[in-house]
Amino acid sequence: MKKLLLITFSLLTFNFSLFTFHYSFSQSFGQLGSEWYFDGNHGGPCPQVCSYVHVQSVSDSIINGKTCHKLIANHTWHNNISNTYTYPSMFVYEESDTVFMWSPVNQKFLVTYIFNVNTGDSIVLDYPSFLENSQATDTTYNMVIDSVTQQNLDGQLLNKYYFHSDLLFGTHYMDRIGSFFWFYPRFVIILEAGAGLRCYSDSQIDTSLVSYPCDSLWNLFSVIENLELANEIRLFPNPASAQLNISIPNFSFQTFNVQLFDLQGNLRIRTQITKESQTLDVSDLKSGMYIYEIESEGQFYRNKLIIE
Repeated sequence: MKKLLLITFSLLTFNFSLFTFHYSFSQSFGQLGSEWYFDGNHGGPCPQVCSYVHVQSVSDSIINGKTCHKLIANHTWHNNISNTYTYPSMFVYEESDTVFMWSPVNQKFLVTYIFNVNTGDSIVLDYPSFLENSQATDTTYNMVIDSVTQQNLDGQLLNKYYFHSDLLFGTHYMDRIGSFFWFYPRFVIILEAGAGLRCYSDSQIDTSLVSYPCDSLWNLFSVIENLELANEIRLFPNPASAQLNISIPNFSFQTFNVQLFDLQGNLRIRTQITKESQTLDVSDLKSGMYIYEIESEGQFYRNKLIIE
């Protein structure tokens, strides 16, 4: 009897393990709680304009009998002040390794991604023209799979598909994440997006492709190396803690405008330098990285400042 119980328990444990194993690989595209951060493309590069698009799965809805994930896309940019715009909701579901997106104009689901494909496969996807204009069309385009590799993200082994197509931007997409260029293979679904994936997370994965915060409005590559201004003005110490000294050794009565931003684009300090040296109180700032910008007579210099 004990042997029978032991065998029964072992079989139950084995079946539970199989169920757990299967579940870990059955997470659908756009599942509730999934989040994407993409670089934005809002009218120009940093420092004049910096932006990102945050896509998040917020709830489930039923459309035409299909349980869909509702996705909200917020576009945040900084152009002197921070701005946020919310785009119309998107609805997606995955079935048999195919991701479908609801077309509000066509009143039907369009094929967005096809996973579990092989090298050399040619697949057909729907072109999302319904979000570019008011005319409902059924345009499709071909994508050829050049190669398939695997990548381990937080213990999840996902396929990465490299492709080429005359109508697409980017070079690859991945199970559960989608394109590394923009949420949809064809980025024109939102014109201001499409500059590259920053971060992705869901219930099992939390990955970042950048070295700065996912919601940062300041790209670390936005440093402006203006050697003339860099030689005219000095900020020290860096890192700073309580005070930041600004020195202009060859001061000649011109005005220097100094601004300090956090990585979310919020203006923390703004001042004018009209003398050879000045000290700023930075004791109220939290520890972390900041961006300082110096402007004089239409010239800009920008670099990083660390507060300890």
